[in-house]
Amino acid sequence: MRNLVEVGCIKPEALEIMASFWRNVNIDFDTHWQDIRKLNSDFFTELDNNKLLQGDPVFLIDHWLFPLYPLDLSLERVNREELKKIQNDYYSSEGY
Repeated sequence: MRNLVEVGCIKPEALEIMASFWRNVNIDFDTHWQDIRKLNSDFFTELDNNKLLQGDPVFLIDHWLFPLYPLDLSLERVNREELKKIQNDYYSSEGY
């Protein structure tokens, strides 16, 4: 199983557990990947305890970094001309 859909994470009940679980986790720059792996394992154990886990999540335990809910993923407004200048400066300095 290589994605969250395959292991049953998009069911409403599973999403509620996911939200509840990860909202209590504080991830910062000092968080080690092994801490994330342990949290992932704990999360999937919680899904399994609630009879919502489908299949083996071993790949996801190792590769799912963390939910992105605390990050601001809104569109960033940029000046198109400034962006073109940055791109041009980058490519000209790299010899492209």
